[in-house]
Amino acid sequence: MNASKLVFSNGDRFKVISVDNRQDELRIYVQSGTGSVSCPNCCIPSKRIHSYYTRKIADLPVFGKTSVIFLRSRKFYCRHQECPFKVFTERFEHYFKPYRRKTDRLENKIRQLGLLAGGRPAERICDLVSMPSSDTTILRLIENEAFSPSEGVTAVGVDDWAYKKRNSYGSILVNLHTGKAIDLLPDREEETLRKWLEMRPEIKVMSRDRYSNYQKAIIAGAPQAIQVTDRWHLLKNLSEV
Repeated sequence: MNASKLVFSNGDRFKVISVDNRQDELRIYVQSGTGSVSCPNCCIPSKRIHSYYTRKIADLPVFGKTSVIFLRSRKFYCRHQECPFKVFTERFEHYFKPYRRKTDRLENKIRQLGLLAGGRPAERICDLVSMPSSDTTILRLIENEAFSPSEGVTAVGVDDWAYKKRNSYGSILVNLHTGKAIDLLPDREEETLRKWLEMRPEIKVMSRDRYSNYQKAIIAGAPQAIQVTDRWHLLKNLSEV
């Protein structure tokens, strides 16, 4: 079977040049099969190559090994004389976004582990499944995630989450019907949550822990909502008693 079809979809214009199977790492050398590339500024296609350079991009693990794609990228001369981009780099928006060191599919898996397990536990899990990533990277992927719209959500859970444990915290808001995060707030302050709630008068139920700032924010920002102690903290408090 063609190795290019294993790594990319049939419609993608990438060609796998070679595969280097090392002890703990699989290296895949790839280049684009596109003859001409359009300038990102003036959109005029060009075939005149200026130079080559190599990008190193981590991908999903293969056969229990970390996999790294070495992408041979090209720079082109722009054909339009008045274009400020005299030389431009070809873009691979679907798979390889500018300045990224990981593929989208790898980032999605790491983000899912972070949402399920948290920063430090997800870091240990990533090491076990050959997707090495630090806890700060995992938290950054979560923070930059585009969450689903929160309009129309009637039951919301709020809790804190750590940027850096024992140092800086934010607040996470979850749709209790779907169990999915809908927003992240930069801190745990009463004012921040109150403003968020005031823009969503449709909320009928708020689940929280015993943190006083959350209680005050819900009373002021969503007085129509019923406040409920979340199950985890309720069981924790009962077990402590």
